[in-house]
Amino acid sequence: LPELERLEICAAPGLTDVGMKHIGQMAKLTTLLFFRCRRITNAGLGYLRPLRHLQEIEFIDCQGVTSVGIQTLKSY
Repeated sequence: LPELERLEICAAPGLTDVGMKHIGQMAKLTTLLFFRCRRITNAGLGYLRPLRHLQEIEFIDCQGVTSVGIQTLKSY
């Protein structure tokens, strides 16, 4: 899915920090939405660093992602 620009992941109990590595390889992503992805954590956000075109990212009901992780992601 190298041409994908928008990705919404909803209620994905199988998505973990390791899975975030694959999302981080989708270089053309501009928008990412995570809803009820409870197994991703702040540690997994580092895999999103290569997404240089990312303009919008949202985490809804993702307990493992905190404001600290989001601030770290913004600093990339």
